[in-house]
Amino acid sequence: MQMDWHFQSPQEETHEHTYVFSVWSLGPSYALTDNLNIYANYTTGQEPGNDLFFLSPAQTSLPLTRVRQWEIGAKGQFWDNKGEATLALYELRKDNLFVPNAQQPDTLNAVGRQTSRGVELSLMLRPNWQWELAANAAYTHARYDEYRGGSPVGSYNGNRPAYIPDWTANLTARYKPTQQLGLTSSLRYVGSSYNDDANQRKMPAYTTLDLAADYQLTPVVDVGGSHQKRHQSTLCLPADLPGSGADCAVADL
Repeated sequence: MQMDWHFQSPQEETHEHTYVFSVWSLGPSYALTDNLNIYANYTTGQEPGNDLFFLSPAQTSLPLTRVRQWEIGAKGQFWDNKGEATLALYELRKDNLFVPNAQQPDTLNAVGRQTSRGVELSLMLRPNWQWELAANAAYTHARYDEYRGGSPVGSYNGNRPAYIPDWTANLTARYKPTQQLGLTSSLRYVGSSYNDDANQRKMPAYTTLDLAADYQLTPVVDVGGSHQKRHQSTLCLPADLPGSGADCAVADL
């Protein structure tokens, strides 16, 4: 895989850099029973450290962000396949990335390594065609492993990255009184987080509630308008076909 970097400053100074790299992924799975599967995957990747990476020509001399991620989990069905459950453990590691500077938002700080480890549990229930219930909860332990920043410069090792909560959870219920009408309610919980890399400004946890309704319309187009003509089509089946009795059917078109 190849990534080309091109920068042209207001003074018409041009910088270019080409990165050539390879990525790969491995994801085996195994069926323990007809209703229970276990899986694992490992993925590598390369990416710019941040969307703002392209603002500074000086950063072209730095390597791309290297991404490593693994995940193991289990997926199963129960209650006559009316229920589904998933449990996953994962780790995401990024080396050589950039984060916005809280004191100077137009600049970026270089981070040597950031690691996130977590667990997530998801549940889906469909007792009948009218009801659908979904719930999930996740815990994420995200920390800086190699990062020096601030003014004066100090170590942020062990701090939680900004705007990443430890806990999140969702609960959604959908009900269909009729085939066309659907009613949905969603409850979302987001745990507390920090809005700075020094972990000095903590934002409280919050919960949101979303309500929605949808209706499926079935369009009907009357091509003939008010002046309609009646046409008939007659279909006769041979007497030797089972159940036909050489009957003729007349249908209006």
